[in-house]
Amino acid sequence: MGSTSEHVSSGRLEILNIGITAESGNFDFYINSKKDDWSSFTHNWNKTLWRQGTDIEKVTISCLPLDEVLSQKGSPYYLKIDIEGCDVDALRSLLNIDTSNLPQYLSVELPTYNNLPDKQVDYLEILCILRTLGYKKFQLVDQSQHHLVCCPNPPLEGKWVSYTFDGHCSGLFGQELPGPWETIDQVAHKYIKYIQNKNQGQKSTAVSRTFKKFLNQPGIDVTELNPNGWFDVHVTL
Repeated sequence: MGSTSEHVSSGRLEILNIGITAESGNFDFYINSKKDDWSSFTHNWNKTLWRQGTDIEKVTISCLPLDEVLSQKGSPYYLKIDIEGCDVDALRSLLNIDTSNLPQYLSVELPTYNNLPDKQVDYLEILCILRTLGYKKFQLVDQSQHHLVCCPNPPLEGKWVSYTFDGHCSGLFGQELPGPWETIDQVAHKYIKYIQNKNQGQKSTAVSRTFKKFLNQPGIDVTELNPNGWFDVHVTL
């Protein structure tokens, strides 16, 4: 597959030294010394870990909205969004892009109670924005189960590699996803059931008004999601 430095040298990979936020400018960023992949622009992101005595370093970094980055660099075939609290800001900025320039495939991590335990969260906001952007096919992927997934051979995306994923990997995407594509109704219903089971006794807004009707709608698949997993939603146009 080649190293990161090899891909940078060849021009196939460009790393931008910026943050992704709702607006352009310089903003405070909080580095989690114990688990740096949970660093965030949101000070109390994933508060469970922070309560264990994690040191937090505040730095100020230059930022751009995601739509400005795509206007400068072009729209990718597949866009992965997992940016610890700014996912909604990134998606909202895509509303400024012509639908013909949107990525063919996109995935974003869905929020859980642990992310912002002291705030009310609309757990279906991400799904609403994705549908507004024009994405019609949805698939929930359990990130905790990547170690059970193998790359299909022959491949359906790019070249085949023999690789075992772990919890720090994005996993498969596009045509290689293991499950069926579903409607927004189906994935919304499944995810709200998952959130309600996780949030027993917690004060949190789990259901937006737009989707309350789906909880008791006949004909919707009620297959329960892994209660110990965490999920990305993948979409395509």
